[in-house]
Amino acid sequence: QGLRRERDILFAHLQEKQEDFHKGTLSVLHLRLASQRLRAAVGAADGAAQAWRRDLRQARDALELARDARGDAWGAFDEACSVRDQIEQRMGRLEQSVATASEQREGLAHEVA
Repeated sequence: QGLRRERDILFAHLQEKQEDFHKGTLSVLHLRLASQRLRAAVGAADGAAQAWRRDLRQARDALELARDARGDAWGAFDEACSVRDQIEQRMGRLEQSVATASEQREGLAHEVA
């Protein structure tokens, strides 16, 4: 009966160790799953951050192009204003020449008449 009791104690101890081992194995499994989920979340966050950085670079480049285009447009506008002013000056001189020619023609018409 002493051997049987010792065997029962050893068996109970073995079962306890097996349960502890099983619990430890389940804990490790849960930790591995949590680690994989975290890795996936970090990967998704990194992907989103890279996409945002790419979008920001594209927006910055587009803004620089728009600024350059605005500068070019202002330059063209200034040039057009200058050309308009020159045309207006020439038109003024032409109108003055036409008025002078008309006066001279009228003067000649009176002399001839």
